[in-house]
Amino acid sequence: MTKEKNSSDLIIAIDLSENGARVIALVGARECTLKTRRFARATAWIKHFRELGSDKKRQYLTTFPRRFRKVREYLELVKICMDIDCVQRYVDQYKPYVVMIDNKLYNEIKHPRKVRESDIKEHHRKKLITIADNLANYFRALQKKNPKRLHSNLREFEK
Repeated sequence: MTKEKNSSDLIIAIDLSENGARVIALVGARECTLKTRRFARATAWIKHFRELGSDKKRQYLTTFPRRFRKVREYLELVKICMDIDCVQRYVDQYKPYVVMIDNKLYNEIKHPRKVRESDIKEHHRKKLITIADNLANYFRALQKKNPKRLHSNLREFEK
């Protein structure tokens, strides 16, 4: 079955991280997967990057790749983009049921069922947004501090 035909309950979260470098993360998962206890347990460690202090951010970024491996199995899609055209191509390709979009990117993405991330109320959907936020921040920091490792890490993370 192709991705387009079986996307009836696929949800994509899109998050932007910019502080000099601009990195956009796309994360997709099935609604039914997001609602499971196993997913909740696997993502219990995830915190919103903005809520961490500067010392905690460094530690969090160091442990993120190892911890993310446990979450990756629940995700259908993990992509990192540097521009909006790349993001739009993935949205068009996967044809998700819903796209939850960072408020700064909301007007730049075209999709019939898009929602601002600030309007999301469901806890399991907020968790998907937080995963996208973490990925965007991780790759922005990596691009800034060690751009040579960026491409090898992309292969490790992307799906």
